Amino acid sequence: MSIRERKPKKPRQDVAWVEGEPKLPGLYLVAIELGKTTGYFTFCNWTGKKWDQTYPEKVVAYCIANQFLASLHLKWPGPDDGEDEMPEDPNFVPTDPSEYWEVKD
Repeated sequence: MSIRERKPKKPRQDVAWVEGEPKLPGLYLVAIELGKTTGYFTFCNWTGKKWDQTYPEKVVAYCIANQFLASLHLKWPGPDDGEDEMPEDPNFVPTDPSEYWEVKD
């Protein structure tokens, strides 16, 4: 494939990166630094005191996983019948699971 035949690049998704350490434990999308010009993204758990990781690389920034996933507007696998819509607020957590899921004893 020649340079002229390359497909156009997809637009990059903006992420609300935060530097430092999160205040609350949970799952986060993190940017891992491998050097001055190299790195990668992965999901990592913050215990409340440290990153729960098996690799020694430095976490340089994080984003709340729910906010990142909500920004993608992902379609759920399988048919979409348009029912049982969840709120679009990425910070929404149902207080009563039976509102959205059938609870079996």
